[in-house]
Amino acid sequence: VDIQDSRATGNGGGILNTGNLTLTRTLLADNEALENGGGIYNQGSLSATDSTITDCVSHADGGGILNAETASLDWHGGRIAGNQAVGSGGGIHSQGPLASVILDDVVISRNWADIGGGEALAATAATIDGTTFDTNYASEGGGLWIQGPVTVTDSTFTGNGSSDPYSEAIAVMPSGDSVMLS
Repeated sequence: VDIQDSRATGNGGGILNTGNLTLTRTLLADNEALENGGGIYNQGSLSATDSTITDCVSHADGGGILNAETASLDWHGGRIAGNQAVGSGGGIHSQGPLASVILDDVVISRNWADIGGGEALAATAATIDGTTFDTNYASEGGGLWIQGPVTVTDSTFTGNGSSDPYSEAIAVMPSGDSVMLS
């Protein structure tokens, strides 16, 4: 399935999900939301395999995907690339302690946001494995911005940051939860 060149005056430029959604070999490209979730605004359960979100724009958070407060996102394979958010989470923004994210073997590249160029995890539980963060841009957390219980394993971070030569690929914000990187 291809979803391209769509625009929402609210949330979810390509898809607004409030139920259970499974994507397989799906392309979302050049979609725009005047609010959150340029590619997808997820309020339910979203599972994706070998799917791509590219060149989507959010005028708030979640250029590629906004994962809402009680939503779950489970993404295996594919790419999240070239997306932009005015706020946070150029590729993915997930918010809230009841939200969850699982990324496995995903390429997250060339995304841009003010905070969390590749991905912003605001008080969200997440497991990230075998994922590549490449050339993402943000003033804080070029590749990944973390606040909450996050485990990152066997993943690669290359060329993430900002125009500041001392900016970081990963920004870890203080919280009562643990973060493990290996």
